[in-house]
Amino acid sequence: MQSMSGAGDSAGAGRFVYDGRLGELYVIFIKNLLLTIITLGIYRFWAKTRVRRYLWSHTSLFGDRFEYTGTGKELFLGFLIALGLFLAFGAILVVVTIVLGEGVGQVLTGVFYILLFFLFFVARFTALRYRLSRTRWRGIRGGLAGSPWRFAGISIGWNIVNLLTAGLLGPVVTVRTLGYRIRNAFFGTARTSFSAQAKDFYGRFLIYYFSSAALAIIGLAIAAGVIYAIGLGGELGELFGNRVPGEKPSPRAVVIMIFGIYAVAFFVGLLMLPVVCWYYSFLYNYLLRSTAIAGIRFGGTVTTWGMFGYLIVNLVIMVVTLGLAFPWVMHRVMRFIAANVVVEGAIDPETVRQSQMSAPRTGEGLLEMLDTGVI
Repeated sequence: MQSMSGAGDSAGAGRFVYDGRLGELYVIFIKNLLLTIITLGIYRFWAKTRVRRYLWSHTSLFGDRFEYTGTGKELFLGFLIALGLFLAFGAILVVVTIVLGEGVGQVLTGVFYILLFFLFFVARFTALRYRLSRTRWRGIRGGLAGSPWRFAGISIGWNIVNLLTAGLLGPVVTVRTLGYRIRNAFFGTARTSFSAQAKDFYGRFLIYYFSSAALAIIGLAIAAGVIYAIGLGGELGELFGNRVPGEKPSPRAVVIMIFGIYAVAFFVGLLMLPVVCWYYSFLYNYLLRSTAIAGIRFGGTVTTWGMFGYLIVNLVIMVVTLGLAFPWVMHRVMRFIAANVVVEGAIDPETVRQSQMSAPRTGEGLLEMLDTGVI
């Protein structure tokens, strides 16, 4: 079996290094955008591959760069397989409706939507498995064991319980769902360990939970006061009952409602953001500290206001440029990760061998059907 090349790293603390250039990312972004438009969306699989190869190859640890070995063809074939399965199910649904009646067809449609919800979690797991299997560092590839079906069951089960408890089991859901993936992740023959426990940050979560709820109520009350103070209460009344039955609301009232919803959501979100950053910066650092593999342990240095500034600037960039500055945001994300992830310890190359785990032949087709993304 292939062993990891290079000498053991000296013990101590290190960081990931990202040395990508914004101008180079923009060139890739523009080429990808044009080719995706020309090919009516088909090129997006190769576009994702180009972005990943660039980001991976410009990220290094202990002086060695990462490598992405996936191909656009693998992503495209995975998509075609998933599309074929969806079309086959759709054809079966039509035939069953014609033969057995609309009632049976409606029942099957309901089952299909439930299945889609389940498959979304399956797709997230299989996509991570593909990406890890196509990621190499010092010639050793990653991998993901475990069952996507079991992960979906764990995720749905805990999310339902969390929903029934009004979100008060958030830390448990985080530890259970994230823990299943991390504990099944491999670097070569080395398995990742994960020691996080919900009780370690549950108190902080409760402060975040009730503070966010209070701030949301305050924000909605302020927004309602402003709406009536500037004389828009009449339009809202027109939309919510103060009109003749059957009469449609005026276009002005509809426009005010649409923009009002976005404005209120933005204001409330901005009011809650410091508390959100306070909680998630701690959680980010804690989850990293709880993760270790092959003799090294991770850590985080994210601060509340560091995360606040990072998110605000990214939001402003995307809103002002209507999304055209996405490469800039992607560039900032990579720099943020590199600046705030600490790696402690040393890797013994003799203890890490090349993975013998079977790798998927196609990639992310199911996720492409359910949740297309840029990366």
